[in-house]
Amino acid sequence: MIIENLTQRANEFKEEVENLTVIRNYLKKLSVQRVNEKSTGGRPKGTMENGSIRDIISWLNKNGEVMSLGKISSLLSINDNLSPEL
Repeated sequence: MIIENLTQRANEFKEEVENLTVIRNYLKKLSVQRVNEKSTGGRPKGTMENGSIRDIISWLNKNGEVMSLGKISSLLSINDNLSPEL
């Protein structure tokens, strides 16, 4: 659904940032789960996504380009540096 939102509603800042934030949080959570699996004797599967911009672009564009690295970087940078009062 996130990929569909990003492709159909391009250039809507708030929605793009919300979707990218969801992806980043998902990848961070996945990374923590995999580290916990490894520390409890389980075997982590796949790569260790940590929510970095490179991880986001890899996850998001695995079936074709949805968004460029530059755009993802710019949107998240703006969002991360906004004042909480805004």
